[in-house]
Amino acid sequence: MEIVGTLPQESLAEGLWPRTIEELLAFIGLSDKKEVDISSRINSLFGQIANVTDSLITATIEKRTAAEFSATARALFNDYVRVLRAKSDLLQVVLRNDLHATERIVNQTLCELEADFRDNGVQRFGTSASEQAIFTVWTIRKTAALIWKLFDPQVINRKLPEDSVKKGEQFRSEFALYSAWAQFHLECLTTSMRLNKALYPDVLPAVMDGLRSEVNAYAIAKQIVDLYLPPAPEPELTPYAWDEEDDELLASSMQDMELEEL
Repeated sequence: MEIVGTLPQESLAEGLWPRTIEELLAFIGLSDKKEVDISSRINSLFGQIANVTDSLITATIEKRTAAEFSATARALFNDYVRVLRAKSDLLQVVLRNDLHATERIVNQTLCELEADFRDNGVQRFGTSASEQAIFTVWTIRKTAALIWKLFDPQVINRKLPEDSVKKGEQFRSEFALYSAWAQFHLECLTTSMRLNKALYPDVLPAVMDGLRSEVNAYAIAKQIVDLYLPPAPEPELTPYAWDEEDDELLASSMQDMELEEL
């Protein structure tokens, strides 16, 4: 698979790799900057989490050059992923692992993100970057739709064949890597808008490059789904046994055709 965006494989610490399908939930696009339809007390906790991610993101977007921005992003990336995982775990506790409620909240926040970029993106970042951000949000939504398929009870409890276990581990870790990297850069844009912090011109192309990693996340999500949900085998077609009655019907049909031609 062609790798889109600049990101070394070792960027994500091994201890942060998803070990199970359930742990993929942390990487499908829930924003902690948007209030969601849960209790005000929990929204307050999400607000505190937002303060943590704000400190990571603002330390990155304040850089003046692409090289400084990229170096800071890589240095803070694992802390950002730790926050993603903590946020996801908190939400599952609050929702009592209600996956339908989680899906609704994720879709709600993604729709609001897309609306933000449609309303304010061009003015803040220009047409190209705004369109790239909207495409990234759209791709995250498509990626999430694939991941939800894995939470069918018959799928999530399915054990992979032994020769596919390593492949599953590789796919999950790569998915987390590219999905979180794209989300980090998306948050650079949303934080810039929300806190009214302009990005330096040299930094914006590096942000756009990071967004492209979501294309890889989507491609890997498809591979994960194919691994756990292989295509159903095509039914075997039994050859039709031709008998004497069929021969008579064919001969009669051919005679009828000859008479019609006359």
